[in-house]
Amino acid sequence: MPQKKNKSENSHKLIFNSSEKSNFILNMTREKYSAVASKILALGCFIISIMNIFSEHIKVIEFTAASAGLTVIGVMCMIYAIIALMKKYTAKSSILPVAAFGFFLVWTAVSLCFAYDLENALYGFTGRGEGLLSTVFYMSIFITALNITEKKDVQRIFDAIVLNGLLGAVYAILQYCGVFNAYGFGTNKLESVSGLSKNPIFFAMTIGLSMIVALTAVKEENKIRNAFYLITACLCGFVSILTYTAMGVAVVLLAVLLGCTVLIKKGIDAKSALKPFAVLGAGLVAFTLLQTEVMGDGKLESRDAKIMWADSYDRLSASGMYKKEDFDVNSFKSVYTFMNTHTATIVKRFPLVGTGPENLVYAQIHKNAEEIDMNAGTFDKNYNEYLYIAATRGIPAAAALVVLLFAVIKNGRKNLKESCGWFDTSAITVVIGGAVILLIGNSNLTFSPIFWTVAGLCASPFVLSKKAEPSKFDKKTKKKLIK
Repeated sequence: MPQKKNKSENSHKLIFNSSEKSNFILNMTREKYSAVASKILALGCFIISIMNIFSEHIKVIEFTAASAGLTVIGVMCMIYAIIALMKKYTAKSSILPVAAFGFFLVWTAVSLCFAYDLENALYGFTGRGEGLLSTVFYMSIFITALNITEKKDVQRIFDAIVLNGLLGAVYAILQYCGVFNAYGFGTNKLESVSGLSKNPIFFAMTIGLSMIVALTAVKEENKIRNAFYLITACLCGFVSILTYTAMGVAVVLLAVLLGCTVLIKKGIDAKSALKPFAVLGAGLVAFTLLQTEVMGDGKLESRDAKIMWADSYDRLSASGMYKKEDFDVNSFKSVYTFMNTHTATIVKRFPLVGTGPENLVYAQIHKNAEEIDMNAGTFDKNYNEYLYIAATRGIPAAAALVVLLFAVIKNGRKNLKESCGWFDTSAITVVIGGAVILLIGNSNLTFSPIFWTVAGLCASPFVLSKKAEPSKFDKKTKKKLIK
């Protein structure tokens, strides 16, 4: 006689008698969601850097590799963001940051409708890749990270961020040693390193986040991980100076300042307190060596202007060449003042919807628009993200971005008060650091996926050092769907 199956043996729920595999969304638990989503996000923290290794050596994919990497991660996160919304994982305390990001996305779409070049506004300028679609992907990454709940999953993401910094730092050192081509411009004897970001300034921004994580997520009994974080932070501090940029110096000082602040507030032991000073020391060693014949020629100068236009004019043909009469090419203050003054003028001309995403250069065209590089004195990035958003997507979009960041930090402070955990501390510190970095930098494909991942963790309504509360979906809505 065949035995009757116990009900517990067939506990998985099905919709309309369909297969169990086709109902993976319905049967996905919070723990399973968190585990899979964290692996996707961890991969997203360094896959674009990995793709850039191939693009450095395979010219056919030079401009498409990074965008392809973001697309893969973005689409996967879109699926998981939809799952989180379907299963009502996202809690009420996250409404403000999600709504602000949603408004930012919608207004970007409105701005696109008025853009000079619709293709660039949608897909992003070739080699930049930050049009409307990238905003969709960043929001998907943010929402997916918003629903990570397990401590081990957060640790996986932080490890990936630090690993990305290590890969970039090692590649940068090999660039400087001549194994790989460094970021070249003109006839300068020394060339700035760009790591795996294609741009020395963007590279400094990206490893800046890795440094902050490495210095603030330090309460770890695993000696191997501790050593891994410290070595990476020191290497990042060293190669940041090799970029020859104001950003390179700024991220080292910012990481050390934030690291010291966290350690003071946490009351950490003297051994751990030495870590920020080890990073500062690594930066000072690089600074000193660049002024000697060991690594340099004694002429350590700001190369910000040359790098900015080498990136837009030489590499991408996204602008004309700079004019020396416009500013002091060796003064980053003069360069930033020139660019942002002109960008502010563009904001006044297009206050509501801007020029359109990735269309900043078109508002400066004074010759044939089909040959952008023939327009001397133009630029496509002004290296202040808040002003850039106001100029390209309108003041409402810039306001939404500011509200979003304030909402994220507010949620992070609430988490920190409830748990005072190391992951909460590190997450809010990275968001604050990233927000400051964007004052003298622009969003880019290696920096932004990491930044929005950590922002999602920071804004999470669940205390990262504790397990999440069970979703109401599992108790109520699930039964209705089965019927």
